[in-house]
Amino acid sequence: MNLRRLQYFVAVCELKSFTMAAERLFIAQPSLSQQIKRLETDLKVTLLDRTAQGVRPTPAGRALLPVARDILAVVERAEQAVDDARTGRRGDLEVLTVRSVANAILPSGIAVWHERFPEVVLEIKDYPHATAMEAAFRAGEGDLAIGPRTGLSGADVASIGFEELVLVAGPDSGVSTGAPLTLADLKGHQWVLFDKQNGLTRVIRTLCAAAGFEPLAAVWTVQVQAALELASSGVAVTLVPDNAVHGEYRRFARSLTPPIYREICAYSRPGSRYLSDAYVDILCRAQSQLLVRADLPQSCSLT
Repeated sequence: MNLRRLQYFVAVCELKSFTMAAERLFIAQPSLSQQIKRLETDLKVTLLDRTAQGVRPTPAGRALLPVARDILAVVERAEQAVDDARTGRRGDLEVLTVRSVANAILPSGIAVWHERFPEVVLEIKDYPHATAMEAAFRAGEGDLAIGPRTGLSGADVASIGFEELVLVAGPDSGVSTGAPLTLADLKGHQWVLFDKQNGLTRVIRTLCAAAGFEPLAAVWTVQVQAALELASSGVAVTLVPDNAVHGEYRRFARSLTPPIYREICAYSRPGSRYLSDAYVDILCRAQSQLLVRADLPQSCSLT
């Protein structure tokens, strides 16, 4: 059943005139009559009677009229819902990310997001590591994925910035102070590591392997906050994003030589993505603690 013909039928019924309906619909009267005739042919019934008093629906027409109005109303609501989502008036945005990014990077843009898009629900789903995030994104979950740069194919990539990974070590950790400290200097020290599937643990192990040693695990934890507490107390050392270190823990954090950075990127699905682009823009503007590539130190290590 053709929606346009239903719209024409309702207009004729409401105005009781082909002439007036044609004027409202901005079409020629013969074309309107032809479309109504095709609707009647499709339904195998006469829908309208022309009388001296005007046009009136037949019993079949009267049965169709409320249903036709309901159908057109549903279509209008559907079109409005899609337009609201496209323009950011209503809807939702599902963001996939990793735990360290969810805790340290995403919160800075949430207030701005809700101020700009108060009727759009922001759904953030975090994963223990980038591999799990990538798998979910490839499986069709999420509108946007935000995390360390990976080989995720089939997505449009935008760089949000580079975060420094800093060493956190308390005064009783045995780590030398004052002199420049390389990752190789930490061989033999005990480490606070994260959940074995956590992306930070993978980063630490990869960096330590490049420096010629395997980190000795003293404690395993799933929370960056717990790692900061343990490392600052001297139990062991750990490596965390600089933007995750706040308050009293700042005095126990230091850059390594050369400093270590990792890039944080946004992965969007190709096509129309007004809300995804808007969120990435907000996040980039809110990330004053991240560096753009041009501002990275000349001598640094990227992971």
